[in-house]
Amino acid sequence: MDRLGTLTLLVAAGILASVLFVPPVVGLANNGDYGKVSLHYSLFSPNEDEFNFAPQIHQFLPEKRWDSGFFTSTHLPVQAALFLHRMSGQKDFDCRFLGGVYCALFLLALGIVQPCLTQLTTLRRALFSATLLLLLCDIVYIALFNSFFMDATALIGFLLAAAA
Repeated sequence: MDRLGTLTLLVAAGILASVLFVPPVVGLANNGDYGKVSLHYSLFSPNEDEFNFAPQIHQFLPEKRWDSGFFTSTHLPVQAALFLHRMSGQKDFDCRFLGGVYCALFLLALGIVQPCLTQLTTLRRALFSATLLLLLCDIVYIALFNSFFMDATALIGFLLAAAA
């Protein structure tokens, strides 16, 4: 990968890191859908304020486990995030582990597309890369990464498929 491609990835990584990992962490409030995925893994956060706040920390409460019978591809990144969580030794699950998994996949998609752009002039590549960053690193999309919404997996799947 050339310098422009590397610069694009570094800028994207910087934007993602500043929004998803540096306090105050950005996420999306639970509208009642988190449980379809989170409770399958016994991950619970108090739901009295679920429509007002984006819960970052989830407790492991085996008695709250619920199998909704709803299987989604979102289980795969959640399982990867749970693996990272176990490696960290932390007691409660922090959604930033899930954000990290989605960020890695997002950067992978962005990295896959960079060599495809080498046929363009430097100016066009720079404009295209800037447009990608402006559109794809918008808070509307990346706030999904720190949540259990299935839309995040759909977005990442689309980006990976488009890049490939």
